[in-house]
Amino acid sequence: MLALAGLILLSPLFFIVIATILIVDRVNPIFTQQRLGLHEQCFKIYKFRTMNDEGHTRLGGLLRKTHLDELPQLVNILAGKMTFIGPRPLLCSYKGQFSPSESRRHTVLPGITGLAQVMGGKSISWEQQFLLDRVYVTYKSLALNFWIIWQTLKAIGQSNANSAIEIRKWER
Repeated sequence: MLALAGLILLSPLFFIVIATILIVDRVNPIFTQQRLGLHEQCFKIYKFRTMNDEGHTRLGGLLRKTHLDELPQLVNILAGKMTFIGPRPLLCSYKGQFSPSESRRHTVLPGITGLAQVMGGKSISWEQQFLLDRVYVTYKSLALNFWIIWQTLKAIGQSNANSAIEIRKWER
């Protein structure tokens, strides 16, 4: 229900982002990729396009810093392939390459945000990320989920403050 409400409430923002990507970057605004979900089953994840062959699109850096590129994943939640909080879904090319301990991350739905993301995300090693995913699966609770949401909102707030410079660059 929250994903549907989010899609409805954020639909003006979706249309603005889609139109801006079409006008500025002249590319398909939606990026899809096969990712591993529950029980290592592949599914198609949706994001706003931020990359091309040369690197970030003109809007890509801003969309990533503000995390707006993640909004289309609300569709994945509605489809029952993701949830708001859980381990981030990995590429399907990793399927079958996990130790039994690492595979525990696939006993829950993947999430838009998760413990590993709020504890360092890409700045921590794969081993640390997998450890945090296992910690999340082991200690998953409403209290932990609320803490992760709070930490995610704080991080997004910091990203939005830091992205003002990016917005000024784009306006030129």
